[in-house]
Amino acid sequence: MKLETINNRLSLMSFYKLVCTGWALAGSVLYILLLILLSLAFGFSHEEFQINGETVSRSSFFMRLVLPAVLITPVFILLHAFIIGAFTTFGLWLYSKKQNIVVVSTE
Repeated sequence: MKLETINNRLSLMSFYKLVCTGWALAGSVLYILLLILLSLAFGFSHEEFQINGETVSRSSFFMRLVLPAVLITPVFILLHAFIIGAFTTFGLWLYSKKQNIVVVSTE
């Protein structure tokens, strides 16, 4: 990832890219762990079970509950990363108006 500095200050787009990428990667790792746990719980469940007094088969449970979660959660993680990145970048931009944020390079 290429981060740009202007006069020893990190550009807003570079910071935004850094926060969004970090948030999306962390969310993805947690999502993968959650999928593994759900898959294990789903794999050891009985063929049929009851939810609110109604008998539900394994395939019906998967199609109604697990599949929508699998499809919607990645979209939620990306949208959340963009929103958190925007708020964090805006907050640090406001802070940089009052006090300088200096980027120091050590090699």
